[in-house]
Amino acid sequence: MLRSALAGVGVGLCLGMVLPAAARAQEPAASPATPLKPADSWVVDASPRMWYVALDGDLTLPGVAGEVALETLSLDHTTIQPMGQLDVRADRWLFTFGGGAVGNESSGGGVRSEIDLRLFSLMGGYQLVDHAFDAARDNVLRLWLLGGARLGDLDARTTFPGSLTEGDVQWVDLIGGARLEIQIEEQFFTTFEINAGGLSDSFSVDLMAGFTWRPVSWFGAQAGYRYVYLDVEDGEGSGRFGYVGSAAGLFAGVSFRF
Repeated sequence: MLRSALAGVGVGLCLGMVLPAAARAQEPAASPATPLKPADSWVVDASPRMWYVALDGDLTLPGVAGEVALETLSLDHTTIQPMGQLDVRADRWLFTFGGGAVGNESSGGGVRSEIDLRLFSLMGGYQLVDHAFDAARDNVLRLWLLGGARLGDLDARTTFPGSLTEGDVQWVDLIGGARLEIQIEEQFFTTFEINAGGLSDSFSVDLMAGFTWRPVSWFGAQAGYRYVYLDVEDGEGSGRFGYVGSAAGLFAGVSFRF
């Protein structure tokens, strides 16, 4: 009787160890942790914008002694002008192309003045920082170093009673700079960018701070502020033409991502 009881206990112990192990073996393997969001290999952002901009500074006009302030010629009032930017990202590389135009004119007292400025930039950069603050990569800080060239074209003309003075200058600046982007909760982006450079007869600085709300992955609404400083000249003596001043103002636009 005792032997039968002991045998029953032994069988029960064996079954108690074997059955749970078998049950665990049949359970599906636990799923791994959610991976980080993969970075897109290629991302294209096209951003058409309107710039509420005013020119400021001084012109040097051929045949006119001294510098002439844009305020004196009434060429400093604010206008709405087009500008845009195209960004292409490939992993950590960034290629960016920007362009815009600013024009103004005035007339009164027998004097008519016009000024037209066109700016284009082409830069490439490498991402030095890509720091995520959470595993889902909804909050990320990114930093690129940039280098490239800016092309400019400026012409101005003033018609006085019985005379006309005008000039134009085209230039290329070699530029370098940086872009800082802060992504917040996946949908909100704050961007700061600065670049500057020049050659023998030109120098320019471009500062921009912007905010983008992206409710869906392919579309965003943008607003920000841009400041451009220019110091350019062409010619010598009485035929010298030049401009030292700035174009600055708020901008708004949209962003299409592909």
